[in-house]
Amino acid sequence: MTGKTEASRKDVNRAVSWARCTVAINLALLAAGALLAKTFHAILILVVAGVGLVSFFGVLMIANFLSEEPNLNKGEMRKALTSSLILSFLTLMSVVAFVEVSSMDTAKTLIETFKWIVITIIAFYFGTRTIKEAREAINRKSQTAK
Repeated sequence: MTGKTEASRKDVNRAVSWARCTVAINLALLAAGALLAKTFHAILILVVAGVGLVSFFGVLMIANFLSEEPNLNKGEMRKALTSSLILSFLTLMSVVAFVEVSSMDTAKTLIETFKWIVITIIAFYFGTRTIKEAREAINRKSQTAK
């Protein structure tokens, strides 16, 4: 087995371990939020924020391990930010759908605002990728024409 293949396998194993930890912590946060929601309404905010933070750092580490580079320059930050915001949004939606919220007007406003933030992030994520690919295609065409 070559050194690069062995290092790659280690990175994949580390990424799988981080994925398991991220999922386990998020599930624990959701379970704690569901159990404590009736008693402490503020716990719901902490659950959504906790899922977002754990997801951000978990995906950041997983993407960094899988990119096989020590620097964060392969789009890892964009992937981590997008995934954590989407998971936070889904957590917020499930909390509002399944747990009694004391102020529905506040919840509706929060969901509407957060929905537009998520839509903007997703559009930016796919938009920048498309622009980057288009620039690379133009550069390849100009280099082959020379």
